[in-house]
Formats: sequence, structure tokens, C-alpha cells
Amino acid sequence: PRPFRVHAAAERLGMDPAEAARIVDDTDAMRARYHREYYDRDWADPVNYHMVLNTGLMGMAASAELVVTRARGMGWS
Repeated sequence: PRPFRVHAAAERLGMDPAEAARIVDDTDAMRARYHREYYDRDWADPVNYHMVLNTGLMGMAASAELVVTRARGMGWS
């Protein structure tokens, strides 16, 4: 979710939340344009992904473990 991403960006980059929010929004806009131009898809549509995780709720470690477990289960190890 956006609030989690803004907080994480502010912490990681050592800046105030307003500036971090601008960076998150600018990055989202660039990602949206890229996916629309090259793939004709909405990058924010979860239907376009095999797995969508809320790292703000689950945490990074649990999310990473879930991805690895699922990838191994699909034979991607």
C-alpha cells in the first residue's frame, strides 16, 4: 500500500514523508507509462501477475519466503 511505501522510502532515503510521497508517486507514474507503452497493460492490475503480496502487512522476510516456496513448488528452483 502507498502509505507503507512512502514510509519505507522516507526511512531508506532519509527524507521527509512529503518528499518521499512525491518520489513514490513519480515512480508509479513512470512504471505505469512503461507498462502501458511496451506491454499495453495496467501495471497496477493484479490480474497481470502470478502472485501479489502486501509486504506492508506480511513484512519483507515472510513475503520473500512465500515467493521462494511457491517458486520451488512450481519447479523454478
